[in-house]
Amino acid sequence: MGRTVILGLDGFHNDLLDFTPAINDLYESYPSARLESTIPPVTAPAWAGFQTGKNQGKHGIFDFVTYSENFSVSLLDGRSLDSVTFYELLSEEGYTCYLQNLPFSLPPRIEGDIMPSWLDGDGVSPQPDDLCDRLGVEKPRYPELDGSDTENVAEMRDTFRHNKDTFLSVLNQEEHDFLFHLVSVTDWLQHAAYLSLIQNPQSDVAKRAKKLLADVDEYVERVSNDLDDTDDLILLSDHGFRVFDDYFFVNDWLQESGYLKQSRHGTTFENKSKELDDTEEINVGVFGQLIRQSPFLLRAVKPVKRAIENLSGKELKAEPGIDLSESVAYCRSKDECAIRVNNDVVSESETLKEEIQRRFDDVEDIAAYLDREVYSGPHVEAAGDVILSSAKYKISRGPRGEVHSGNSVAHHGQYGILVGVGPSFHEAPSDPHLLDVAPTLLHQFSLPVPEDIDGRVLTEWLDDNTDVTYRSSNDTSYSFFSKEATDEGVEDRLENLGYL
Repeated sequence: MGRTVILGLDGFHNDLLDFTPAINDLYESYPSARLESTIPPVTAPAWAGFQTGKNQGKHGIFDFVTYSENFSVSLLDGRSLDSVTFYELLSEEGYTCYLQNLPFSLPPRIEGDIMPSWLDGDGVSPQPDDLCDRLGVEKPRYPELDGSDTENVAEMRDTFRHNKDTFLSVLNQEEHDFLFHLVSVTDWLQHAAYLSLIQNPQSDVAKRAKKLLADVDEYVERVSNDLDDTDDLILLSDHGFRVFDDYFFVNDWLQESGYLKQSRHGTTFENKSKELDDTEEINVGVFGQLIRQSPFLLRAVKPVKRAIENLSGKELKAEPGIDLSESVAYCRSKDECAIRVNNDVVSESETLKEEIQRRFDDVEDIAAYLDREVYSGPHVEAAGDVILSSAKYKISRGPRGEVHSGNSVAHHGQYGILVGVGPSFHEAPSDPHLLDVAPTLLHQFSLPVPEDIDGRVLTEWLDDNTDVTYRSSNDTSYSFFSKEATDEGVEDRLENLGYL
């Protein structure tokens, strides 16, 4: 068996094949399929599910952030990933691993070679500390994304070229049995340019995005050509991307339906941790809500907002507060797409959850599920009570002053791609899910699969007739090797992409 190389093309989906002929050729010529993501299809839980083969209720990561009892926010890192990963099991059996830009892989769980991800702070060093010197490469760089869409795409292209050269250099040294590189730029450029690619393909930002996609295409072709006949290459994405017809603001719907009460001095759910010297807030009220209702204006005023906050030491707020003493349900996070029942107000919480779920039968094109229908495991209590998904609307938090904005928006879709190139792959996988990748990799390396894993081994994808074997989920524990963690730079990147 040769090496196994995975290129994670973040947010890549079938429509992008029109701009990437080499990737399209691999997709058409080798065993491939569209790949279903997690619910919701969000970067943080998706890449956590990829590593573990488990749903959010088992690995514990539902969002980029976690909330305390008073709703203050902390960013998550690898210490929050509460499950064994497939690369730990590979390392345990003596396989050498190289991970570049894999979220939640630091602090390190293995004595392998790990480069920091874009969700690690700027001050986080590789594992081990001498990795760059030993391999003769530079640490990856990640863009700030605080300019215009055109400037951001140009910055993305510069950092991508640097980071792909790092991976190619490591790949060609042939020191590792398993190598992974997450190409985040395919997701970032869609946040900045996908609407332009679809609706205004002759615009400057769309032209720059096409050039960047051409760079990614050339990179994938280069990796494929650099591999030996015994090596395997997997292309996959954590989710897709698409244009939604409209927004659906959950807290505004809850207010309209009588479940939520607003209050001028009520609770506002933070997106990011407090970094200002003085936590006093300035609520810009209706004016701020009007700006928030226009994606163009919102993007334009972000630099002004940041400058005012830095100068004044005060945080500008536009969201109305929520009276938690009167509200029976609310949505607290921009990305978990969930309604939470306020148990301090409601005694029959199960009845209310089912009532809210039934009410969504009257809301066109939105599906609502109780948490037990979506997640299982020790972290289910951290999930929302009613999980929302939609093929029509971008689910967002609010309150915004409107249930629907009337604006289309490009955001994450449910389906990415999966391609297997090399001697291990036999035929197209049948309805693969992102959680299927981890157990399939373990079986590919002739290792038993943890019995509590949610994904299945894609036996039809692999050219392997051996039976799948399983291991007890309690016979492997994970530990962290000493490594200082820092959040510096992460919040700004997430905010500038619209996650925070």
